Amino acid sequence: MFNWGILLSLFVFATTGSHASPSLTPERFTLENKSGLREFYLYSPSAKPSGLIVMLHGCKTSALEFDQGTEMSKYGSLHNYAVLYPEQNIFYNYDRCWNWFWGSENEIIAEGIRTVQIRYGLNRENTYLMGMSAGAAQGAIMANEHRDLFKAALLHSGLQYLAATNLNDAQASLEHGSFTPFDKAARIGLQRNRSLAPVRFMVVYGDQDIRVNPKNSLQTGQQLLALNQLIARYSQRPGLIDIRKSMNQVMKPMLSSAESSIFMDGAQIGSMIQINGLAHEWSGGNPIQPRNNPYGPKVVEKFFSLYK
Repeated sequence: MFNWGILLSLFVFATTGSHASPSLTPERFTLENKSGLREFYLYSPSAKPSGLIVMLHGCKTSALEFDQGTEMSKYGSLHNYAVLYPEQNIFYNYDRCWNWFWGSENEIIAEGIRTVQIRYGLNRENTYLMGMSAGAAQGAIMANEHRDLFKAALLHSGLQYLAATNLNDAQASLEHGSFTPFDKAARIGLQRNRSLAPVRFMVVYGDQDIRVNPKNSLQTGQQLLALNQLIARYSQRPGLIDIRKSMNQVMKPMLSSAESSIFMDGAQIGSMIQINGLAHEWSGGNPIQPRNNPYGPKVVEKFFSLYK
């Protein structure tokens, strides 16, 4: 018998009740495949955007609420980027969590990305993916199995690819970490997508996160680095790794951070950012929505400064 009680316990947050108007008026479209029907909200500042940002929300959050918190449509409007928000259907998960532990929704998300890329003449080199919490866990799947669709991923407070493959293990992995060793997950990720294009990444987490153990974010970084090392090996590149650490000390109430910048063959391939004092919140977000901390560094700006 399916245990709805466990499902409801995954990423349980307080509902907001907020339905304020988004910063821009989105276009809505729907897609349907074997995983069911999903809605997509698309913001585009022009008929010819210069790129695409794909945003994967967390649990207990709608696409529009995620936009209000991250203000990504405003960012897209400022820089002429289209912004696509896939939205989980409450019929497929009561708390609107992406079902990352089943890996059943990556194909319909990929279809939505392709739809927008074709419409605007975009491609992998000007497409970026970001996710928060369950959206970051789903984003880790995309970074492995659909990395041919986007250049870089920002994964905030999520879990490693194949951290869990069933509902019971998913609950345990939130607290204790992945059930799949990162090197094994990297080999599977390469097998499921033969693209030899490296996927650049930024993993962000708060050291005060009690919803998702920060260990999960460290494992996410390890897995993506291992994946890129395998890609380098198959591409007959050296794959030499250099890790540089730095600290960002700021005046209160702003939050300080520690960063590990990961270079492969001289080019930055990844970044791990721990934000001190941050709970399970989007760093630098708008507190009009819960789970957004305005005092954290605006990691989105750093992400694009590295990978745009």
